[in-house]
Amino acid sequence: MRIATPAQMRQMDSTTITEIGIPGEILMERAALGATRMLLDKLPHVQHVGILCGGGNNGGDGLAMARLLEAEGIHVTIVLLSNPEGFRAEAALNWKIVQNLELSYHFLFTMTEEQVAHRLETLPHCDLWCDALFGTGLSRPARGRYAVAIDFLNRQPCVLAVDIPSGLDSLTGQPMGSCVRASYCASFGMLKTGQVLLPGRHLCGETQCIDIGIPERVIDQCDIKTIALTASWAKSQIRTRSPMTHKGDAGKLLILAGSNTMSGAAILCARGAIHGGAGLVTVGTYDDVVPRISLGVPEAMSAPLLTQDIYKDRQRLLLQQYLDRAQIIAMGPGMGTQESLRDVLQHILLDPRQDLVLDADALSLIAEHRLLDVLRRASLQRTIVLTPHPGEMAKLTNTSIDEILSDPIEHARTLAQVSQCIVVLKIASTVIASPDGRVAINTSGNPGMASGGMGDVLTGVLAAQLASHPDHFVAACIAVWLHGAAGDLCCEVHGELTTSASLVVDFLGKALVRMG
Repeated sequence: MRIATPAQMRQMDSTTITEIGIPGEILMERAALGATRMLLDKLPHVQHVGILCGGGNNGGDGLAMARLLEAEGIHVTIVLLSNPEGFRAEAALNWKIVQNLELSYHFLFTMTEEQVAHRLETLPHCDLWCDALFGTGLSRPARGRYAVAIDFLNRQPCVLAVDIPSGLDSLTGQPMGSCVRASYCASFGMLKTGQVLLPGRHLCGETQCIDIGIPERVIDQCDIKTIALTASWAKSQIRTRSPMTHKGDAGKLLILAGSNTMSGAAILCARGAIHGGAGLVTVGTYDDVVPRISLGVPEAMSAPLLTQDIYKDRQRLLLQQYLDRAQIIAMGPGMGTQESLRDVLQHILLDPRQDLVLDADALSLIAEHRLLDVLRRASLQRTIVLTPHPGEMAKLTNTSIDEILSDPIEHARTLAQVSQCIVVLKIASTVIASPDGRVAINTSGNPGMASGGMGDVLTGVLAAQLASHPDHFVAACIAVWLHGAAGDLCCEVHGELTTSASLVVDFLGKALVRMG
């Protein structure tokens, strides 16, 4: 599913009106019709609806909805937080219609904050309130009577956000101060990025995209490169194996991971790779960890490839032999960051034959030793996937975690372009960015996955999927969706609090079956 930025949505609206010739009044009418239809479908027994209207087109949408709801026999209470003399174009037209029909409305724009709070509480009871205060145009926190109105809406049992909850940044999904927590959201034209990213997705409640009549050719002209990863998308992309496939065709993976105190990271990564579809998996680790791999993942091979003397004589030759056999290399989970491993990473980066997934300690080595230039040169000859969490992303980009979380799409896209790598930014709504500008936001997964080892499993699944799909950005997206979907299935059975990385691995197969 394609999703738009607020700027792209404004561009589509403008092009539809000025170049295609569809009047703005028609777009607003279709928006109001769609939102009203959604309201009646979701809440067929509603009898009294309140609508809080701001002074822009979002307020105009609310006024048009009031007329349509009244025509359905539903009593409507209209509340205006702005002077209606400020309405322009189609919003002004709908205000005139409301007056001509003598619908009930209340002016609050001349009142103090305390008076607004009191007046809102004394209005007739409504089964549902519609938030038509700001829409997508808000660029700063709501103040004064608008903040009071948002607080009022958040005390109501049921709220429908008209286009987007007021106070929510429609680009980043972050609340800007006071923000409406909607039960339902009628999004006009297309979903916006802020409605898919968390916490915006949760603040929108159950969201439905309303077709307002923007022609497909106008959407195509915008060259939208951001998608939401959904179950239907994943099902359309998953590839089945040929009947003649053998284990060598299904991907030869070398995982460099694990240490004496973190052998579980290597085991989880290997299990993620195997259950994610890899044909042959070898774990290169430390000598004392090798027996644990055999016990924890009997399907995987293992070898003592990580030592302090990694480049001395026979050890160097042994490592090279395993590198030569591999199609995909996953490196980082729990392996440590000692100097010798920096040399291994540089050696692998300079060998263009294998595609790479770099996670955890491998990312720390890149950040600590300023290897971004080496990484960029290496990525020009093969696919490299980086899987940072916000802390690792902050180190790689020399910024703060708060800045990363404030606009994850922009930071992921920038790092992808700078490094020429696919970036999987692991947040609650994971963002995947490609050097060619494509971006995806994941919608699977749940808070139960906020536990140790989940990233190790994802690294294994990513490596497995890279071997099975020719478009490596799509492969990364499939892996992220699959990992989250397995987490959702696990949570259904075990609950959020007891969902763990080991349990999630066991549900990868079931998630794949559902996708197939």
